[in-house]
Amino acid sequence: MVSLHITTNLLAQSVRAHRESRGFSLGTLAEQAGISKTSLSKIESGQGNPSLDILCRIASALNVPVGTLFGAESRPQLHVIRRDEGQIITSESGLSIRPILTEGRHHRTEIYEMLLPAQIAYHSLAHISGTQEFIICIEGDIFLGPEGQEVRLQPGDAVWFSADLPHSYTSTSGARAFLVMKYPPAQGVLP
Repeated sequence: MVSLHITTNLLAQSVRAHRESRGFSLGTLAEQAGISKTSLSKIESGQGNPSLDILCRIASALNVPVGTLFGAESRPQLHVIRRDEGQIITSESGLSIRPILTEGRHHRTEIYEMLLPAQIAYHSLAHISGTQEFIICIEGDIFLGPEGQEVRLQPGDAVWFSADLPHSYTSTSGARAFLVMKYPPAQGVLP
């Protein structure tokens, strides 16, 4: 009975971790798996005893093999990115970015460290419809945003804007910031 309890708790933790790592609500996963929200809630609380059919539906909705729902190694892993790791990419204007996180599931999110030299202007074309950018200024100053809606950020300031319009970045003193790119859900791709 103890091993069943441990297996049920591991399953509960695994399903919840996979669901949350994809940004799914309980209702969203239940709907995509074709099961009731109550049943999924019981599974995630360790009170359910799901059939293989139910587990297959959940695994399919999460886009993972059924076996990963029972393995601790299948949970989202801790990843450390040291400040000197990652390839720096520099534009012709001098803007440099270093990837911190790039992941793609149902949607794609990318996080970069951005270095903008003094007196440099970087102009970006519009990204695909639904793309958003979130920028946190760490050092210096940045004047940025969609054309005609630019704002000035100083250390500690942040901005979120629709990046499906042409936008730009400039700095008088040089700047360091974190840039989060969030793309819309991929069409026709399983989450």
